[in-house]
Amino acid sequence: MDPISDLEREWQTIAPGELARAFPVWQEARPALRRFASAARLLSFLQSSSPAETDAPLHALLGLAAHDRLAGRLCLQAILPALKSQSTRIAHAPDRHEELQALLLAHAWAAIRSYPVTRTRRVAANVVLQVLHDSTRELRRLSAAASGPREDASDSGPFGSSLEQAGELAAAPPAPPLGVEGLLAEAVAAAAIDRSDAELILLTRVDGVALRTLAASRGVSRDALLKRRQRAEARLRSRIETGERCPKSARFGPYLR
Repeated sequence: MDPISDLEREWQTIAPGELARAFPVWQEARPALRRFASAARLLSFLQSSSPAETDAPLHALLGLAAHDRLAGRLCLQAILPALKSQSTRIAHAPDRHEELQALLLAHAWAAIRSYPVTRTRRVAANVVLQVLHDSTRELRRLSAAASGPREDASDSGPFGSSLEQAGELAAAPPAPPLGVEGLLAEAVAAAAIDRSDAELILLTRVDGVALRTLAASRGVSRDALLKRRQRAEARLRSRIETGERCPKSARFGPYLR
C-alpha cells in the first residue's frame, strides 16, 4: 500500500471513533463549524465546494490544527485526493510514486500545522500554493543531489517514511485547479514566480486590494510593489506565449477535490 492509501484506510477507523468524539468540542470553540452535522459532512463539503465557500470552515479547522493533531488530520484527509492526483502527474518513474507521495504528505502536514491564522481569504489557495512550492523545490534539490554523493533524506512528518535520492523524479508542473489561481499555482510549481508574487497578483488583481494599501501594510513603496507585479506578470505572459501553459486546459475542479 502507498502512503496515501494507508492514510485513507486509517481514516475508516479514525472517523467514527476519536474524530466523531472530538468534533462537538471543536464546534464549541469554532462557530464556523457549527452548521455541519458531523465531521463527515464537513469533509464532504470541503471536497465538493468552491474555494470561496470553504474559506470560513477551513480557516477554523486550520486554526485548531496548529495545536490539535486530529484537526490537522481532518485537513489532510480533505486534500488527499488532490495530493494523490498531483503525485501521479509529477512522477515519471512508477516505482518512485511512494517516495513522492511521502514528500507531498510531509509538506502538506507542515503547511497545515503552521498555517498563518491571519490569512482568512483564499485559504485553500494558500495551502495548495505552499505544498506545490515546497514539494517541487525539494524534488529539484533531490534531483540535483542525485548526481553527487548519496545522502539519506528523511521526511520529518508523521508518516514514518524515508525519502531516497530522487533522480528519476522529474518536477513537471502538476495540473492546476481552475482559473487564475490554477495558472498561478502551476507557475509557482515550475519556479516561474514565487509564492509571494502569486499572492501579490491574487490580492491586487483578483481581490481588488489597492497597491497603495498593500504597500503600506508591507512597509514598501507603491512603485516598488508595482514593478514587482509587472515583472511577475511578464513571466506569466511569457509562459503562456511560449506554450508552457495553455489557459484553455485549466478545467480542474476546486482546490480540495
